[in-house]
Amino acid sequence: MLNYVKEENYIRSLRKKAELLVCESKNNLENLTSQEIKSLVDELQLHKIELKMQNDELRRANNEVEISKKHYLELYDNAPVGYMILDSNYVIIQTNLTALKLFEIDSKNILNEKIQKFIYKDDQDIFYMFHKELTKSEGKYDCQLRLLKGDGSDFWAYMKASLEKNELGEYIFKVIIEDITQRKELEDELKVKNNIMLSQGRQAALGEMIGNIAHQWRQPLNSIGAVMMKLELKCDDDGLCADDIEDAIYKTNSIITLMSRTIDDFRNFFSPDKEKHHFKIRKSIESIKALMLPLLYPNDIDLVVSGDQDIEIFGYSNELEQVLLNLVSNAKDAIIVNKIENGIINIDIKKENYNLNIVVKDNANGISENIIQKVFDPYFTTKFKSQGTGIGLYMSKMIIENNMNGDLSVKNHQNGALFSITIPIN
Repeated sequence: MLNYVKEENYIRSLRKKAELLVCESKNNLENLTSQEIKSLVDELQLHKIELKMQNDELRRANNEVEISKKHYLELYDNAPVGYMILDSNYVIIQTNLTALKLFEIDSKNILNEKIQKFIYKDDQDIFYMFHKELTKSEGKYDCQLRLLKGDGSDFWAYMKASLEKNELGEYIFKVIIEDITQRKELEDELKVKNNIMLSQGRQAALGEMIGNIAHQWRQPLNSIGAVMMKLELKCDDDGLCADDIEDAIYKTNSIITLMSRTIDDFRNFFSPDKEKHHFKIRKSIESIKALMLPLLYPNDIDLVVSGDQDIEIFGYSNELEQVLLNLVSNAKDAIIVNKIENGIINIDIKKENYNLNIVVKDNANGISENIIQKVFDPYFTTKFKSQGTGIGLYMSKMIIENNMNGDLSVKNHQNGALFSITIPIN
């Protein structure tokens, strides 16, 4: 463009010079010698040739500009996304061919219409917030919403717009529209699959918990049986007295109360939180102890908790407990399978910057390096099919990352596996 301007200025200067020469030649023609006239004619001829060359160059430059303009328009019209220009009232004043194809409509039926006319009615609020944020920031903003085609059907679109000024100083909106219907369908399909996996995981965990309840109840039931047997023997020996009956009732009621508390612990564990709330980590740790200690002690496994249990976070306490229970339960199984004497499971809690860090580690010799990267994959399990579904760790990672905006990772330490949970403290 700069060369074009220089050439045009040069041609103008040549014309002025030629006009000046002609004017001077008319005034002084009688005083010119034949040699001077010849020199003047030669110079004019030279300028004439230069002018022709400049005109040819100018035409060539104009042709290149037209070709570039044509290429630009082709790229603009056939871009992979739709382009629109709206005035300050959201009236469509320009659109490319891709946008017309997205809406399946002719330009005459979309130009000079407000964009709101082509927004699905249930998504008008999304567009209102889009408009509010866009005008407030006076920059760029984007959203996802459904748009209407010419026949009334809808499609999911990603819309991005920028607020700018045109050459007249008027505000306009430059809008990009991309059809994301297929992406949304895949997201919905993935969401359904994840929900199925979560449901399967909860069912598997529920089955395991029922087994734990049965295990925890076996000893109290045996104790009740022993009390009843003792009572029966005394009755047979005629040594039964009121104190014996009272003592038997007290012991039996105590055991039944313990069993009832076990049911409450498990019921509370599987009762989903309806909304996030503030809670201290101590609550989750106490729940894990109540559920797991009866399973750890018979196998000579110690559960050691260290760090600050009074750290408070905002989230779903039951879901965090489910993750911790899964990690501790897996550590217990690994210690038993590997026949580790003096098994230890450590839970360390600390606050780093604005994050809560919970580390669960064991001394079960760790996870094989060739599978450690797969432990969070759905349906991957190191247990026998009758012992595990492979959903537990996958579901735990989803809970921490999707529901609590945190991270769950694993690595081996000196003599076992180490799972690390990081959760932002709000």
